[in-house]
Amino acid sequence: MGFTIKYQGALETVSPEEFGDEAIYEIVEGGVLKVTSPDTDGKISYTPANAWLSLFADKNHPPGVKAQRAGAKGIW
Repeated sequence: MGFTIKYQGALETVSPEEFGDEAIYEIVEGGVLKVTSPDTDGKISYTPANAWLSLFADKNHPPGVKAQRAGAKGIW
């Protein structure tokens, strides 16, 4: 698993959404969550700051890039 998003407010009834290692997340201006997922043919989704509660990412999955594989450059 790459990262999981938990929603709040009107979306709170939606189960936490899990994304794989190939998906990319970023938190952009105003706390908007931007997600690019290969599962949706690379479509980008934006979730307003008041609609998502938390984002839990694997240690090797920093914002703005796909998950880093063990042994790859950039692993910390």
